[in-house]
Amino acid sequence: MAASDPVTAIHSDSRQGSVAARAVAVDEDDEEDEDDEEDEDDGPAQKLAAPSALKPFAADFMHRLLPVDAVLAPQSLRPLDLVSVRFLTKVLYDLRHVPVFEPFRRFFRIGDVTLTTAVGPGAGDGAGAAPDPGGDLEACREMLHRYGGDSLRLRLLGSGPPAAAIEFQLRDVFAERRLLDRIWREVNLRLEKGRFVSRSVLEQKHRMIYNVTDRLRRLRFHTAWSSIVEFVNFLTSSATTDEEMDRSALETFAIILSPFTPHLAQELWEKLEHSDSVLEAPWPAYSEELLHPPRREVMVWIDGKVRDRMTLDADLPLDKMESLALERDRVQQFIGSRRIKRVVVVPARLVSIALEKDDAENPTPG
Repeated sequence: MAASDPVTAIHSDSRQGSVAARAVAVDEDDEEDEDDEEDEDDGPAQKLAAPSALKPFAADFMHRLLPVDAVLAPQSLRPLDLVSVRFLTKVLYDLRHVPVFEPFRRFFRIGDVTLTTAVGPGAGDGAGAAPDPGGDLEACREMLHRYGGDSLRLRLLGSGPPAAAIEFQLRDVFAERRLLDRIWREVNLRLEKGRFVSRSVLEQKHRMIYNVTDRLRRLRFHTAWSSIVEFVNFLTSSATTDEEMDRSALETFAIILSPFTPHLAQELWEKLEHSDSVLEAPWPAYSEELLHPPRREVMVWIDGKVRDRMTLDADLPLDKMESLALERDRVQQFIGSRRIKRVVVVPARLVSIALEKDDAENPTPG
């Protein structure tokens, strides 16, 4: 067919036009891609050059990042690694890239933990370290199922100084669980019985707050927990009545428990009619006056029961404490005509009076 055929000419022109159009479109796309690539290439440089952009060593960012509050390092960390970090920080400080001379405020080494797989009080004493990691995992699962996560956490925190290597025996976790059960019972028994807070309870509470706060700052978790156990023993002793432990003292106790046993602390917090999380509660403050009081509340026991209380100077001599206790009218009412068998005085704490039994209670044989 001749090229002058109108139909063929139309198709030929259309094909040539479409090819030309596609070629122009491709060229335009290539130009746009090149422009985009140039923009992308120039973007980071322009951002770094911009005064308001975040630079690698931006001052506001470095002030938020450094210094690190605390570094917990394993025993395997080499001294050379630590020296390298400090040296690099000092170099960057000389170059005015970082605002601090030291990279961290505090440095602690954490000891290794060796796990044994004996679980529960009936486990044998000859259990050695578990050679199978899968066996360790199964033992931990069994322990968590039996005693709960708080018991495991408490056992790890109370095993000794963080830097010391410990042998963690799962069979010992049940002792921690018994202690937590005891705390749960004693707090629940006092939920609705507290009417006031005595001076002795206030002093013990503030002493616990001070000791736990100070020892947590120094990562002395085991001694911090000892202060809590001391308060629990005071709470359950015969020297403390249910009426003198008010709700505020129990709330403070729940907050102090939260770093060690968060699940138990939350349960007690809800028992105290709080709907929020105990972890959101502000950390309690302590009073210097109650830590070192000039005057102390002294209890007077008669035959093992609290019969009277008196407020005396903390440095009062023992003989003076005894005489003041025996002169009180309420004490004289309980003594009556009976003879005093023994008097025991604990400095700045209590006077215990033991009376002889009446003749009617001990008839003469014959």
